[in-house]
Amino acid sequence: MNIPKHAAGLALFTFIVGASVFIAGLLIEPAITLQIPPVRIDVPPYSRTLATQLVAYKAQFVSLDFINHQSYTTLRLKRDAAGPAPERIWVYTSFFTLTSPLHEHWRIEPVEILNPFANGDEVSLTVAAPCQWSAERRVPRSGFYAKVGVSTVSGEDAIRQTLVMGMDIEILIPVLVQVD
Repeated sequence: MNIPKHAAGLALFTFIVGASVFIAGLLIEPAITLQIPPVRIDVPPYSRTLATQLVAYKAQFVSLDFINHQSYTTLRLKRDAAGPAPERIWVYTSFFTLTSPLHEHWRIEPVEILNPFANGDEVSLTVAAPCQWSAERRVPRSGFYAKVGVSTVSGEDAIRQTLVMGMDIEILIPVLVQVD
């Protein structure tokens, strides 16, 4: 039994395993990026009108903050001054990646906004919502697009209606992602 030869073999084996674990750790961990504060973009890529109370809306900007597990959706709302102002609206945001299966999406629970038109017929607001699923490791950290819906009706029916709008690339909004 040659002890120096066995010790050298064991040292080489340990080095190879350690290097493999180190390289795998680098490849599995998400890339380190700078923390970018939310920025407002005034390019409205999407516009819909609510049939129930003549409210037009444009989703102007959507961001995901993986650091604080929050999502932010900036909207521009305009109501028909001739009709009654809704007392409340709900904002629904769903997130997709183009590389994920079509049925896979991540959604934010509806956020209720009370008296959205208290200060006029045209308002801009940013809706912040908790995003618990962002803590899951299986969720991608980049490449998100969002679909935003606004409704004067709450509940699962309104969410389903928002999701049924389809995956038309014209209504998907690129999302700014902030990761640690």
